[in-house]
Amino acid sequence: MASFNMQGLEDFARQLEKLGLGADEIAVKAVDEAASIMDAELKSSIQANTQKYGTDTLANSIHHFEPRKNDLGCFTVSTARGKDAKGVRNHDKLYWKEFGNSRQEAQPIVEKCVRRTEEKALKKMQEVFDREANL
Repeated sequence: MASFNMQGLEDFARQLEKLGLGADEIAVKAVDEAASIMDAELKSSIQANTQKYGTDTLANSIHHFEPRKNDLGCFTVSTARGKDAKGVRNHDKLYWKEFGNSRQEAQPIVEKCVRRTEEKALKKMQEVFDREANL
């Protein structure tokens, strides 16, 4: 549900190839560690802005999927997983919170979390690259 676009990965991959490292392996590690930052921000924002789901069920269900690769690069998705005791999917609750429905006004938090964490996530990805490339 939360995503952001990054430019310049071609240069990143070229640097890795020069070092003889697998660009795919390092990219997966970098995306995985950066996604943890997004997970933490989403959890704290949901806890701060959610009264109806005060049991922390929704906030505690935030996790990212294992990073995967496609034609566009490496990616992951941070979202709510699982169901509550009534069988309502946590992902649906997060969607309704973000976009609203006929009974509640939209209270967007995901986009704000993405903006707040983008710089931290990019910095973390650079740290992972430097660590893995021994720079």
